[in-house]
Amino acid sequence: MRLSLKTDYGLRILISMQKENNKAVRGSIQKIITAGDLSETLKISYLYLMKFMKDLRRAGIVYSIQGSKGGFALCKAGENITVYDVVRAVEGNVEIFPCCHRNSTAKCMEECPYDEAGQCGIYIMLRAMEEDITRKMKTTTIADLCRMEEKGSEDKNMDTMPFEVIDFRTANL
Repeated sequence: MRLSLKTDYGLRILISMQKENNKAVRGSIQKIITAGDLSETLKISYLYLMKFMKDLRRAGIVYSIQGSKGGFALCKAGENITVYDVVRAVEGNVEIFPCCHRNSTAKCMEECPYDEAGQCGIYIMLRAMEEDITRKMKTTTIADLCRMEEKGSEDKNMDTMPFEVIDFRTANL
């Protein structure tokens, strides 16, 4: 699996919905947003957007309301929806590096010269990277992404992010 444009769209949809909820002063009631409004705001075709809404609804992240005043709303607050939840909803299983998983592709297994994963330095490094990425996805919420966007427009200080940002050009790996 690789994170694709589907993840980007899924996150953008939920960030937009969270921002609308932040504007609304309605207590714990989630604001209902029409698919047409989301499509127009995010510049995503209506039909493509509806595919994402179906995936997000199936995952219990949003719910739909039928009728003339219908639309979509978040099932829970943005603080309780993680990036990991969204990736699983739109991409499926979160396996960033295929050789790190028992159900690796046959091609990966045929090309690997090692009998055991513990013998492979590349596997050890990729596994550690995948664990870090997964941990960051599980601890970063839609509300965090909204705050990052707000802070990002004010200043580009990466120290305010809820996770460590590594500059791979200068990192000592």
